[in-house]
Amino acid sequence: MPITRWNTDLSVGVEKLDTDHQQLIATMNTVFDALLQGNSASTARKALLTLQEYVNDHFLREEKWMLKNAYVELDRHKQE
Repeated sequence: MPITRWNTDLSVGVEKLDTDHQQLIATMNTVFDALLQGNSASTARKALLTLQEYVNDHFLREEKWMLKNAYVELDRHKQE
């Protein structure tokens, strides 16, 4: 049971970032499923570590894109 699903309303209109966002949602759903199904702590931990790594990598890529494209909300994005 997914916690959320990707849809076009979530699109930012940048293919690389949208692909990242789709992967983030898929990974969050994996974590959620692992917890809901009562999988072993090691399975849940592995899913959470995967999510953490992907989130860190994603934000580096996203902020690099924002900097390159003079995104006016970059500072606000970093704070959030």
